[in-house]
Amino acid sequence: MQLTRNGPGRGVNRILQRGLSLLLWAEGDYSRSWQPCARLAADLVKRKFRIDAVIGEHGPDAGLHLAKWFSRRYQVPWVVDFRDPILMPFSGIARYLYLILARHWLVSASATVTVTPGWAQLDRTLFNRPSFVIRNGFDPDDILGPTPARAAGPLRIVYTGQVWRPFQRLEIFLSGLGLLRSMCKSLREVIKFTYVGPHDKLVSRLAAEAGVESAVEISGRVSRPEALQLQRSSDIALVVGLTKDPSLDWSMTGFLPGKVYEYLGAGLPILCAPSDHADLHSMLERAEGVTFADTPEDVARALRQFVFTASKSPSGGLPKIKRDVRPFTRRESARQLSVLLDAVVRRRDLEAMASIRGALGNG
Repeated sequence: MQLTRNGPGRGVNRILQRGLSLLLWAEGDYSRSWQPCARLAADLVKRKFRIDAVIGEHGPDAGLHLAKWFSRRYQVPWVVDFRDPILMPFSGIARYLYLILARHWLVSASATVTVTPGWAQLDRTLFNRPSFVIRNGFDPDDILGPTPARAAGPLRIVYTGQVWRPFQRLEIFLSGLGLLRSMCKSLREVIKFTYVGPHDKLVSRLAAEAGVESAVEISGRVSRPEALQLQRSSDIALVVGLTKDPSLDWSMTGFLPGKVYEYLGAGLPILCAPSDHADLHSMLERAEGVTFADTPEDVARALRQFVFTASKSPSGGLPKIKRDVRPFTRRESARQLSVLLDAVVRRRDLEAMASIRGALGNG
């Protein structure tokens, strides 16, 4: 049968193409062409420096293939660094087939690393490897300098970044803001919400549905320095946890909004609405100046308390929170990684380390 784009052979052609893609997938697919160059570069590095261990970062898959190759070639241990759950981009049969490949790739890895306890447990279940948490963090140098003087006017709540639908229900906060404004006319102009990020159209629609357009300022993407300046000049940071729902993709369990570390570092009071009652909640519980609100009524009460506190301040704003931010810095994350790599090189019992909560400062 002739394989053509149309006609009887089209279905067979598609099956063969997918089969070939799966075979190439096992060796890195699109990275196969440049892996030899990367291996040559790794050989040159090895000639100049002593290499005690290797970290393979995913994605793409090339990081795993190269780390595994280097480990086998030079007889050094290797560790897998996942930024996100490896199966997150896939669904259905593709997820099942990719899991088989990933388990084959990781069989010689000493350990896996990821950024939240929920994802670490997921990796431990999927790959039967010791799994560690080394969180993302913020760079204190990004937020150094004097705090901008507070402009006169309403309290400003800021949210920067993405809104992951359907997992993040920003409408809970917006409905709570609307409820506060309906309680008393005098409260209608005391709080403004500012959103900056790629989902400005979505936020505009949600604000309109909640009837709070006049209390919301919305902008598209801005530069990172501008976003950081906006955070530091605001009164309150909004964090939106992922709503638990059995129908939602299990790989999203344990997701942390990336900006939460910058909010903590900036010393802003944080309103978490709603909480995920999981990894995010656990981390924020250890930080000072965090208020949790799961319903619009909770949000309205929290906002009213913020307004009351600000009314007692000479500046009309809220004081910055003097919290210990060291656990949330990238320097601390680097320290934890060095502890793990030292343990890997010294052939310590990683299973025992992984079972001890806080062995790397995970919390």
